Amino acid sequence: WVSQSLMWWAFPFIKHNYYNKPDQNTLTDLPQIVEINPVLERLRETWKQELKKPKPSFFKAILKANLRDMVVMGLPMCLSFLGFLLQAVLIGWILEYLSSDNIPLWEGLVYALSFSLLSFVISTQFSRTGYMFGLIAGRAR
Repeated sequence: WVSQSLMWWAFPFIKHNYYNKPDQNTLTDLPQIVEINPVLERLRETWKQELKKPKPSFFKAILKANLRDMVVMGLPMCLSFLGFLLQAVLIGWILEYLSSDNIPLWEGLVYALSFSLLSFVISTQFSRTGYMFGLIAGRAR
């Protein structure tokens, strides 16, 4: 929810106010800033196409209008989820490896620090990738 609101509302608003001086009129122009109108136009077009069918479905029209955006936004989230699952498996493997008696303490600390650093790099990379996918999808529209 927070990432969606940042991606579709806050970032375009900040970008718009970076290039233009913010005033009361920019707040009233918010739908144009966050590009709501192109999404509504796509929905209007897909709904017209659905009305030509024998059984029109509003859900299918919404899905057709937003499928590309949903895939672009969902792909980094799925990759992030798989990364978290991989982290859980790696933690289990590291704990099992370190539970043996002949492993020195410094080796366990090296594993823990390297795992923490790897988790940080992966999470920042997925966040950056999701933001870049959103920008690419915005330009593709």
